[in-house]
Amino acid sequence: MLQPKQVVAGLLALGFAFFLVAWSAFDDAPSPRLSGTDVVRFGANAAIADPFEFVFDESVVRRYALTLSEGDWIWLNNNALLEQYVPSRLLFEGAHYNDVGLRYKGNFGALRFCHDTQGNRVCEKLSFKLKFNEYDARGRFFGLKRLNFHSMDADPTKLHDMLGYRLFRDAGVIAPRTTFAWLTVNGEPQGLFVVVEEIDDRFVAANFPDGGEGNLYKEIWPVHVGTEPYLLALDQTIPAADEPDVTPFQRFAVDLLAAQADDPIDDEAVMDVLRDWTDLDALIRYVAVDRFIDHWDGILAWYCVEIGATDGQVRPSTCFNHNYFWYRDTQSNRFTLIPWDLDHTFEYPSPILAAYGMPSWDTVNASCHLRPVFFRIPARAPACDPIIHSLATVGWDAYVATTRALLAQPEFQVDSLYERIDRLSDLIAESVRDDPNGPSYRDWRASVDKLKRDIASMRADLEATIGS
Repeated sequence: MLQPKQVVAGLLALGFAFFLVAWSAFDDAPSPRLSGTDVVRFGANAAIADPFEFVFDESVVRRYALTLSEGDWIWLNNNALLEQYVPSRLLFEGAHYNDVGLRYKGNFGALRFCHDTQGNRVCEKLSFKLKFNEYDARGRFFGLKRLNFHSMDADPTKLHDMLGYRLFRDAGVIAPRTTFAWLTVNGEPQGLFVVVEEIDDRFVAANFPDGGEGNLYKEIWPVHVGTEPYLLALDQTIPAADEPDVTPFQRFAVDLLAAQADDPIDDEAVMDVLRDWTDLDALIRYVAVDRFIDHWDGILAWYCVEIGATDGQVRPSTCFNHNYFWYRDTQSNRFTLIPWDLDHTFEYPSPILAAYGMPSWDTVNASCHLRPVFFRIPARAPACDPIIHSLATVGWDAYVATTRALLAQPEFQVDSLYERIDRLSDLIAESVRDDPNGPSYRDWRASVDKLKRDIASMRADLEATIGS
């Protein structure tokens, strides 16, 4: 039997099924430190200083104070599901930034299921997005165009994002940076948030050797032989989106389809396609970290829901996963996965396996019939996807070797993770105690203690799986 918190988590996760339905200037603020073109290559060149280190300093809880007209604040709360910006003014570290776009975020996931059928909010806290170039194309905040303030409403520890994204980066996987923040609106405390770096043109320019000349895609898997799905998933902030060429992604999918011509599917042929079209080493590191933190609502979760149904019924349809980006680097012509939305991590035992009997990703002989999961959403075993199946068969030895190497790193040791948890907990303890929209301090502390126990269990289970 699921506990109430698990039900809430499942409710928030349900909204991803509807996500695919819709596929400023400063006055007295200091001049922006850097423009987007100034930061190209710093991520690919370690000799260049990180220009965003100040914003994403993990050792402090910075304060962001927003003000906006009472009418705009009322409108925003009455129309949160529209995800439309209203103008606001930000006070940060003594400087004012005018005409900052402010809206709620979460699309048809957290936002939709944080409101009842009458449109009343049922969640204690919602996520925000700030857009500094909404009203002035030149608007920047320390060189950044956007910031995401995630509510962590589904995370009782308030640590999942900080721990998970850091472990991806520790493993050499390109991933957003995070930090904690205290947010107020018109003087009223909204509480503690985690600030997550936006994955956009600046992000890929800073992290990939081609300086952001390629295409960035959100939540699209190489299963479509036509171009339209890739065009819909294309991030419009990328310069290449002005004259988009999505044929590389299309050819990736066509090659995968050809590799699946035999019955049973030729895993070696699928792996050859992955070698041709992806940064395979990075892909395997991604999966290794994904399994260490058990991101059960990510690339290995395959839900099969009809998109666009209006009668409230859940029907089987094309299966898809979510909570990731792909970027194609034009120098290598290869695709790289970037993780996103790590709320549903570090939960032990894994809800999708323990509560609903979904086979593990490496159960390659699992039946591919649809299985009802939370709210009876039809879902499919992960290894029914040819890419996952290939990684769990001919890619297994590489996955095991990569996982063992990661587990040997200092950052993945249980004691090191405990130290990080203690340091982050000490950092946010006062904010948790003061947060009017968060858990009680006692409940939060109990959740953090459980997280420590769970991490030790998760590592032990992973070691047993790979035979360490």
